[in-house]
Amino acid sequence: MPYLVVNPANIDENTPYGLGISTQNVFTSTYKTLDQTISDFKFLLLTMPGEIVGNPSFGTNLLRILFEPNNSFIKQDIDEEIRNAVSTYFGVGLIEITSIDVTTPEDDPQLTYDVVVKIQFNVNVVEVASELVISATNTGTVIIQNNQIVGGN
Repeated sequence: MPYLVVNPANIDENTPYGLGISTQNVFTSTYKTLDQTISDFKFLLLTMPGEIVGNPSFGTNLLRILFEPNNSFIKQDIDEEIRNAVSTYFGVGLIEITSIDVTTPEDDPQLTYDVVVKIQFNVNVVEVASELVISATNTGTVIIQNNQIVGGN
């Protein structure tokens, strides 16, 4: 992959460069603590244990739980998995889960997805409340809708 060395003086939050190196815009960089924390949270939730070389316990079983057939405890399992992962990998204080709402077709027969998980949380470092919505279909598709900033910057 070609690299382009960029003068660090020309880097600001509107340029696609991070650390003075461009990878031809393959990935967009994050420049704000809030954006990085939310990105890390999404990464944690969608990574299965064993996928990260050198850290086999990192991740959650959330995807496994979402697609487990006939799970009568799916709401409780999802809630516990998310809360345990946040307390393990974000420690005390960075992300504070305020609510986890799991909706299934039994709750709402008009539901487009098979499971919708709405996570409301605070990013305490920047004092912002955010929302993350994860939707799963029976075809194996997982969609994370854009986080909505409820308050703050």
